[in-house]
Amino acid sequence: MSAADGPRPSLPRRAAALLALAGVASLAGCGRAGPPRPPGPPERVIFPRAYPNYPRQPVPQGPGARPPSSSGAPPPPML
Repeated sequence: MSAADGPRPSLPRRAAALLALAGVASLAGCGRAGPPRPPGPPERVIFPRAYPNYPRQPVPQGPGARPPSSSGAPPPPML
């Protein structure tokens, strides 16, 4: 390397530039409007377009558990 090439960027400057490039590249897909759209025609899409919403299973109650609010029992006293 000759003096005519000019000074090389220092390591911290290179690291900062690489970190900035990684940050910008990771945010490139953010802010797009609407849900993600799979490529291809809609009739060929084989996966659901939304997360499944299964009904919640009742939680087994242990001894001394509070009854649900729809049972008609009085609410617990406020402290």
